[in-house]
Amino acid sequence: MTMLFGIAAALPTEPSRYGEVAEMGKRATAVRRGIHIDEGGCTGQQLAIAQSAIRDVSYIATAGLNAASNFEQVPFSYFFKNNLDTANTVADVLRRVILAEQGKGAPILATCQDLYKKCSPGNAGYTLRYKQRPDFIPFMVLCPVGLSLKSNPKPCSLDARAGAISLGWLILHLLVQIKSIAGPTYPIIDTEAETALQVRASLVRGVDTTKLSDAYAHLGSWSFDLGLSERPWHQPRACTERFWMGQFDLTGLMAVNRTT
Repeated sequence: MTMLFGIAAALPTEPSRYGEVAEMGKRATAVRRGIHIDEGGCTGQQLAIAQSAIRDVSYIATAGLNAASNFEQVPFSYFFKNNLDTANTVADVLRRVILAEQGKGAPILATCQDLYKKCSPGNAGYTLRYKQRPDFIPFMVLCPVGLSLKSNPKPCSLDARAGAISLGWLILHLLVQIKSIAGPTYPIIDTEAETALQVRASLVRGVDTTKLSDAYAHLGSWSFDLGLSERPWHQPRACTERFWMGQFDLTGLMAVNRTT
């Protein structure tokens, strides 16, 4: 089935939920900068998976950042306008993701607790912000479906099929929606998850894809799979040739099994 994602613009208003959030806030009193996992909301295996995924997203964002430095080429030009202004906008967002993972920037909490009951069988995660309570730290909620996703494979490997939804894809998709990460580009909107081909079609229609969280997630995931996460790059030419030969997934999203 098609994977769905929670709406980033969810603005919780139920006073009954404020108590739960406030309790989590107490556990977050030591949070100063960057991304922190709410250990009261993620326990055991979930905690280990979340910790690993947040570390990995830094590599995925770095790969997207490297792609932005060569903005006239694939993969950047597949998802965004291939000009310097757009490349700088995207790069700034991805730099903030990297800094957040390093414990810098405004605080962000990640939790596995479904605070607003949005973790339906097909929903992998969502973000929360509070207009009524600006003192609350923004939350990134990782649902069981999201935590069950596979990690990105080794760059430029036979298993690397850019376009498939991985856990790193999900984390980047959620993070760029948070105001402190999006920066001047805020709001970066969340929709039902779009394939790489759909994001490309939006770009061709003239949509400003710097406002689409899927564009950042696909760019980072594609760039990582193409071997752009570090220098020296992992066989970028060979990987790019595989892309043009149709060996990357343009039309599909990773299927998520419904659990009962």
